[in-house]
Amino acid sequence: MSKVVCKTKRIGGAFGGKETRSAWLAAVASVPSYLLNRPVKLTLDRDVDMLISGQRHSFLRRSFLGKYKVGFTNDGKVQALDLEIYNNAGNSGDLSSGILDRAMFHSDDVYDIPIVRINGKVCLTNFTSHTAFRGFG
Repeated sequence: MSKVVCKTKRIGGAFGGKETRSAWLAAVASVPSYLLNRPVKLTLDRDVDMLISGQRHSFLRRSFLGKYKVGFTNDGKVQALDLEIYNNAGNSGDLSSGILDRAMFHSDDVYDIPIVRINGKVCLTNFTSHTAFRGFG
């Protein structure tokens, strides 16, 4: 069996796309390491690192689209919510499912709405990949 040792400098907190976006780099390094039977070191410059680490899911721009219907009582109290959320994941799914889940869980905010239906879909598109970025949701 092989012995694998991975060393990395501090990469910051859990958010920022580094937690999942770095897995393919480990795979890239493992192939020549296996073939050459020796350690391999990969170092990305900052520009490449920023290009591959993914962008923030934006709730203000093209990343989320929502369609909704809201039902009210005669006195103006919210009675029902029917919501569809479409999440633009970009060109890879990455953490988009978790981010969509969080958006759906928080979509009723502080309101006590007796009847709620929320559906969400992650959509793969030709945009740059979107991922977790700081505290998402």
